[in-house]
Amino acid sequence: MSRRQAITAAAALLCIGIGVRGRKPDKSAPPPSIQVTVIEEPVPDSLTEEPQIEPTLAPAQLPLPAITEPIAAKKEQPAVPRIMSAALTRAKNQRVDLEDAFKRYAADCRSEGREPVDPLAFSDAIARFCRSRRIQLMIDGERVYLLGFQLTSTS
Repeated sequence: MSRRQAITAAAALLCIGIGVRGRKPDKSAPPPSIQVTVIEEPVPDSLTEEPQIEPTLAPAQLPLPAITEPIAAKKEQPAVPRIMSAALTRAKNQRVDLEDAFKRYAADCRSEGREPVDPLAFSDAIARFCRSRRIQLMIDGERVYLLGFQLTSTS
């Protein structure tokens, strides 16, 4: 709604509110000594036009993150799901110890010339990997096993 429309709407509501609309003039005329003059002032163009937003010359610069090293390090690290998909094969009545899976993951990373994630980050990633592929996990005391799989031989 433009400003002019808003002013018109407000004036209309005001007129309705005080009963000017449809009101009949009083039969008594104002005394002759009082003269009423209505002065209509023009509305400045700045009030009738939509405000214009000036374009900026340069795009806004976002602040750089305070710590950029972990982001760069994550991009360089191989994905746990990619390596473990290649390292695991289905095998009925078999299981893979999570520690053995991490050793295999670390060896594959190093063979690619990359540094593996730490064991805690690996356990989080492998848990997401197993959930997404509906791989059952078994916890036996302090040991965790991936059920129904075995590690493929290294090439």
